[in-house]
Amino acid sequence: MKNIICLFLLTIPLVIQAQISDATTVVGYFTRKKIQFITQKNYLVQSTDNWIVSTYDKGIVLLSLPDANMCPGREIMIRTNSNQPIFSDCDNIVSDIGITSNILVGKAGKWATIVATGDFWYIVQNKSAEIIKLIQL
Repeated sequence: MKNIICLFLLTIPLVIQAQISDATTVVGYFTRKKIQFITQKNYLVQSTDNWIVSTYDKGIVLLSLPDANMCPGREIMIRTNSNQPIFSDCDNIVSDIGITSNILVGKAGKWATIVATGDFWYIVQNKSAEIIKLIQL
């Protein structure tokens, strides 16, 4: 009689947790990032901000973005929950439709994802292109 040896490899899920910064925790393959809610007219984007949501409803919001050449590859998602637009004081934002603008998000429910290329901020996706087109005409 032949002996058949069966080797069962028991894999136990291993959760690895590491604190990268105050805003990002890596758990396994997932990252958790805090949402920064803006409730004021002017906001200086911090190094820990990845998702920014404006609830300010008394006028336009002005974001101060970091210099794009200081953080290549950085991605920031920006959204407004009010009917007030979000502008940036940065003059080197290029949209995915090929125009330069300083408006990021137009009105309630609109959003944009921007990525620093090393030379400028690029709007890789958005739900406010019609607003950007109107501003540039």
